[in-house]
Amino acid sequence: MTEINDKNHISILLSSLNKSYKQAKLKGKLNSIELYIFNIIFKLLNDQYLVLTIDERKCLISLYEKMYINSKNICNNLPIYKTRYVTKFFQAESTDCNNYPKFEKIYYWQEEDIDNRIVDVAIAVDNPNYLTNKLSDTEPNFEIGKNIQYNYIGVICFLITDALTTDVYKIYDILNNDVTNGFDTQYIDDLNSILFVSKNIYSHNLMNLKIKKQAIGLTPGPFNQTFNNIFL
Repeated sequence: MTEINDKNHISILLSSLNKSYKQAKLKGKLNSIELYIFNIIFKLLNDQYLVLTIDERKCLISLYEKMYINSKNICNNLPIYKTRYVTKFFQAESTDCNNYPKFEKIYYWQEEDIDNRIVDVAIAVDNPNYLTNKLSDTEPNFEIGKNIQYNYIGVICFLITDALTTDVYKIYDILNNDVTNGFDTQYIDDLNSILFVSKNIYSHNLMNLKIKKQAIGLTPGPFNQTFNNIFL
C-alpha cells in the first residue's frame, strides 16, 4: 500500500476525480461515492482531535488500503508498500449496502476514415467529446441481437462501458457464429471500458450482431486463495 500522507492522498484524489469526470462525460452519471468514503477514512485517520484505539486505527488503515487497491474508481498508480499488520475484514449484510443499478451501455459506430485502426480509435475515445454523437444501447438488447446499419467504408467499433479488466465479452453474427476473433480489443482504463475494433474494413451494410458477457465460474485454486488474502 502507498504511504498514507497528505501528498499521496491529494495525488490520488486528483487523479481519481479526473477519471470520474471522464467516466461521467461518457455515461452521463457521476459516480463518486467510493471516492467520498475514501476521503472520509483519510480524514478520520488524520483528525488530531479524534482519539482512536490501536484496533480502530488498524481497521481504518485496512479499509483505506483495500479501497485503494480494489476500487476501479480510485486511481492506484502510486508505489506499493507492505504494511506491518493485517486486519480481518468482515462483510456487511446485504441489507446494509446501498444498491445502485448497473449502468449498462454499449456504444457502436463505424469509423469514417478508412485508415483508422484500434490504436487510432483508442486515442480518440479517451476524449469524452468523441462519443457525443455515437449511438448506444444496453447490454440486454445486444444480447438479443441488434440490427446495425453501416453507411461508411471503415472498421466497425464497440465500446462496452462499466466493465472490469477481467470481464470477457464475445461477439456473434446473425447465425450465432462466434466472430470475436475478427476484432482487436483494448481496455480503456480511464473509462473502465472495453473497446472492440474490427480487424477488417466493412462497407455499406446492414448487420445483425450480438454481444454477450461470458460467465466465469469460481473454482477452487489460486483465485480463491488470492481473494481470501485480500478480504479475509
